[in-house]
Amino acid sequence: GNLSGEVFDLNLTSFSISAATNVGALAGTLQTGATITSVFVNQGTIASTATGLSNVGGVFGEVEGGLVTTSYSTASVTGDENVGGFVGLVTGGEINNSYVRGEVNGVTNAAGFAGNITGGLIDKSYAANSVTASDATEDPAGFANQTGVDLVTNSYYDSDITSTNNSDATGESTVNLNLEATFTAVGWDFVCETDNGTEDIWSINTANNDGYPNFDSIENLFIEAIVPDGDGSVGNPYLISSLGNLYWITENPTSWTANFEQINNIDASSTSEWGCNNEGWIVIANAVSETFSGTYNGGGFAIENLFIDSSESNVGLFGNLSGGVFD
Repeated sequence: GNLSGEVFDLNLTSFSISAATNVGALAGTLQTGATITSVFVNQGTIASTATGLSNVGGVFGEVEGGLVTTSYSTASVTGDENVGGFVGLVTGGEINNSYVRGEVNGVTNAAGFAGNITGGLIDKSYAANSVTASDATEDPAGFANQTGVDLVTNSYYDSDITSTNNSDATGESTVNLNLEATFTAVGWDFVCETDNGTEDIWSINTANNDGYPNFDSIENLFIEAIVPDGDGSVGNPYLISSLGNLYWITENPTSWTANFEQINNIDASSTSEWGCNNEGWIVIANAVSETFSGTYNGGGFAIENLFIDSSESNVGLFGNLSGGVFD
């Protein structure tokens, strides 16, 4: 359908869509006034059954207006004309800081990111996916089939996968697209750098997304927050058995009034490598307006080798503490 509202923080996973024209996982047509932030299309298949004009993409069939940012698609997209990994046809609006990894199969105007762009803007985005165009008269495009000028800026496609350049996007090797410097050179905002901003939009590491840029801003933290067992009540406290459980407390302020019980020793030596500059442990309830008012029962166990090297105030395992900590 048509979308002119706001959508944010949405995951669309493992689905199958087959329809005629203007087909996308989130919307057939994105219209003026829409704002789309952090929509992630994970796997699945999207297909247009139309002969001729398809306008089919991983996220949208057509973008005629609105703003799209920090979104991606890994879905497989199939159609006839105007077939793109992210969007089939772009005539207006803006897409920025987004990427595509899903394969694209079309007949004409098939491309890694946008099947066809005649207006609007795509900025700071990339495509790293295979593209086929079965029409013998044209080659599949690595990023987009562009008509007009200044429509694609600061964007890339993986030329080791799909080599044809039909847009102002730059083709780079897989090796170069695994390097942060390739992107920061044209203004992309990465975690742990400030020359291009402090929003920390992008991250890059060899263990995630095949080494291509991603939206996991916890790069250089090296741990995942793991939900502990229990529900935080007096009779069923959250059970803290690992550093991941402990870090979960930091990341979940709504739990700071709850009850916790540590059930074994925890080695926190890896915190010496946390942060862009090895700042260490991220303090629970560090801000002036925050406080941990729950209870933490250590159970007689230890938290060993915790590391902090911070220029902030209110620093320790806890920053502001108004609750109970014992044993």
